[in-house]
Amino acid sequence: MDTPPKVDSTSPAYSNSVSTQTSADVSAQQEQRRQKQYDALMSTSVPLDDEDDPSVVLAELRAIRKEVARERRG
Repeated sequence: MDTPPKVDSTSPAYSNSVSTQTSADVSAQQEQRRQKQYDALMSTSVPLDDEDDPSVVLAELRAIRKEVARERRG
């Protein structure tokens, strides 16, 4: 069985391949992504009443999803 070559962690090639993000950077990116997901969910929601016709609500949701997809594409 061959052993993998040893990597010199002080070499420039190694340091360029290692992520320089801090845990705070990663947390901030995760929070931004989470907020975008919540915003997307809110933009595709509609208030529901017991009197609402499910087929009308479904049609509204389809129209909203199509609009969001159109905006996302360009």
